[in-house]
Amino acid sequence: MSWTESDSKGFIDFGDYFIPYREQQAEVVRQLLSAVNPLNTVVDLCCGEGFWCKRILTAYPKTTVYGLDISEEMLRKASKDLVQYKERFNTQKFDLQKQEWRYALPPVDAFISSLAIHHLEALEKQQLYSDLYNLLNDGGALLISDLISPTVQAGYDLAGKQWEDYVRRGSIENDNPAAYQEFLEEKWNFFYHPEEDPIDQPSGIFEQLEWLNNTGFKKVDVYWMFAGHAIFGGWK
Repeated sequence: MSWTESDSKGFIDFGDYFIPYREQQAEVVRQLLSAVNPLNTVVDLCCGEGFWCKRILTAYPKTTVYGLDISEEMLRKASKDLVQYKERFNTQKFDLQKQEWRYALPPVDAFISSLAIHHLEALEKQQLYSDLYNLLNDGGALLISDLISPTVQAGYDLAGKQWEDYVRRGSIENDNPAAYQEFLEEKWNFFYHPEEDPIDQPSGIFEQLEWLNNTGFKKVDVYWMFAGHAIFGGWK
């Protein structure tokens, strides 16, 4: 992985434009977490500026959230924006690819992750899913929002068009043409530029559901999908 602090700044500035239906996605995850009982501890893998963390902390006042990220800029922003939750919100710098952090977590009731796991190769994803399953308490959940790889070119074309149209429309509605321009210039649309950045290695949704199922997760399912972005996961 080769994420830079410049990438972090761009994500903080334009994430609300670049992530399709970001609030809706967070609400889907929030509702799904209501099925985890008890929900004492949630770990957000690659928490960014704490977008999902804030919504979970607000919705579940007895839950402690650990926000992990490789970016110091992201963690600073998250700590600043969520200072009111400081007794229930903890940040930690980590590298998703490494395994050391997987042995230093408290008992976990739910893992969540947004737009991060697609940076791992297929075998790394499978190992991660296995490790997360072992770290979960019984009844716990793994909920992932991420880019997925379509199976046919028509799928790439559709996802790419939906994503670009979404960003363009949001930029117009919010009178911020810089957001759409940044989206185009930085070639954020993986589905139009799949070979542009080796950091992006999304896998297909079907194979990831199989990996989760083979690992031991139950009730594996897809809960939301649009523009090549999907929310999926399973339960222990």
